[in-house]
Amino acid sequence: MSPNPFRRGYDTLSIQLIVHDLQPGSTVRELSYVIHAQDQDQSLVLGVQPTLEQAQGIVQRLSFETGHFSRCWEISAEHLPEDVLNQLFLMRTDLHALQLEFFQNANQSVIGCKLRNTPWTDKHLDLLNTSSAALRQQQLDYGLPAEFVEILHLAGQADVRFLLFDPDAAFLDGLPIFKDVA
Repeated sequence: MSPNPFRRGYDTLSIQLIVHDLQPGSTVRELSYVIHAQDQDQSLVLGVQPTLEQAQGIVQRLSFETGHFSRCWEISAEHLPEDVLNQLFLMRTDLHALQLEFFQNANQSVIGCKLRNTPWTDKHLDLLNTSSAALRQQQLDYGLPAEFVEILHLAGQADVRFLLFDPDAAFLDGLPIFKDVA
């Protein structure tokens, strides 16, 4: 399992054709299509199908059309300290240089943000002439709280586009919990 709680699914999926001779010296063969997945540094066999079409159908269902399981996450506001959460409600809404936009529903105590130009990997951010470390430092220098920036970068690396902090939402395993949130 990934140490980043926002990451879901497999890194890559592939299909391998296996040909078995049913009788030595015979031209009678059995074909199998093995579905492989890459999960970080581990290669997995997800299944074997008798036809290429069936194997392709499974790969398509697992990878989805966009390649993403979900680009919008609603997580508990308790993943941030109360003072940090309050500070976010006072932020400017448009921070394009920091690859971030805020929006809120103050009546429901929900603060959300749109992460721009995800995934926040060095390879992708290089296209913007920056790096993940440089973006993180710019966000901290601007005054974004370190606890928030850490969650932002986990989400950004996982290609999350919208992140909502809601007091009624579920906890996300792997993130710290601050019990002082009202």
